[in-house]
Amino acid sequence: MDTLKHQTVLITGASGGIGAAMARQLADPTVTLLLTARSADRLQAVARTATAQGARTAIYPHDLGQPGAAATLFDRICTDGFVPSVLINNAGFGKKSPFEAEAVATYEAMLTLNVTNLVSLTRLCLPAMLDAGQGGILNVASTAAYQPLPFFAVYAASKSFVVNFSEALHEEYGRRGITVTCLSPGSTDTAFHERSGAPTDVLGPQATPEAVARDGLRALRQGKRSHISGWRNAVSGVLGRIAPRAAAVKVGRLLFAPDR
Repeated sequence: MDTLKHQTVLITGASGGIGAAMARQLADPTVTLLLTARSADRLQAVARTATAQGARTAIYPHDLGQPGAAATLFDRICTDGFVPSVLINNAGFGKKSPFEAEAVATYEAMLTLNVTNLVSLTRLCLPAMLDAGQGGILNVASTAAYQPLPFFAVYAASKSFVVNFSEALHEEYGRRGITVTCLSPGSTDTAFHERSGAPTDVLGPQATPEAVARDGLRALRQGKRSHISGWRNAVSGVLGRIAPRAAAVKVGRLLFAPDR
C-alpha cells in the first residue's frame, strides 16, 4: 500500500500505547480516524490531538473482549456513514502466570480480543476494500508469537495465530490490491506490561510506542508481509523459528518464570 493519505482508518486499542501513537502519526487533513478502545476519556484525548493536526475523527468506546463485539462496532461505524479503507487491529492483552492460576473467563476474553474479534473485524472490513480494489490491514502480533512461552502460554499462542493468519491473507489478497501486514513488536513502553506482568527487559531496553508505530506503518506502506520491530527482536524471532522446539520452550520458561 503506497500511501496512507486520503484513507479512512479504523484503529483498535487506540486509547494509548502503540495504537495512540499510530493515530498521531497518521493524523493529517486528508485522513479520517475511527478510534476504538474501552476508555472514552482516553480516546477523546487521542482524538483531540489528531483533530488539532487536521484529521477528521470519530471515537467508539467499545470492549472488543466481548463476544460479538466486532459486529456491533462495525454496525455502528457503518450507521455513521464510514467505510474503513485501512484496518489496524492493535487491541490485545496478555497475562503472565501459571496456566491454572487465571480464571477461564480471563482466557476467553483474551482469545476473544486477540483472535476472534480480530478475525471478525478483518472479515467485516474486507469486502469494501475488495470492491474498491485497494486497502490495507495491519495486524499487531508480538515477538511472543515465535516460540512457545510457558507461563505466557495463551497470549503467545494467540499471537502465533495472528502471525500465521496475517501472512496467509497477505498471499491470498495481495494480487487483489489489499495489503495485509503483520507487525510484531517486542517489549514496548506501554501499559501492557503493567496489566500482563510480563518482563520488560527480555531483549534489552524497551522500545517507544512511537518507534514501533512508525515501523508498523512503514511496513504497511511498503507492502510487507511481516515485520518484527527492532533488530534484537528480529534476531530473536529468527532464532525462535529455527531453534529446536525443546530448546526454545526451555528458554521461554527461563524468561517468563513466575519469579521474574
